[in-house]
Amino acid sequence: MVNLFKEPDDLGAPHECCCLCGKPTAYWYFPHDDGFAPNTQGDEVACCRDCAARAMPADMPSKQSWCDREYRRIQKAQGAA
Repeated sequence: MVNLFKEPDDLGAPHECCCLCGKPTAYWYFPHDDGFAPNTQGDEVACCRDCAARAMPADMPSKQSWCDREYRRIQKAQGAA
């Protein structure tokens, strides 16, 4: 299980997609958190609660690999449109 932090409600949708399953989520995994407050070092990734319940920290992609994968997914979707 990995710890998540919910983004503020006033940010509204759309949310980022989970780094593991791709489902929109308002939750974030911070690799360097202390369990009380996110330690923002710019390496957080979006993660839904379902995936967080099953994932271990080693399962989580880096911010760079998650962003690269999202970029490719968006490019592919735009090419198909």
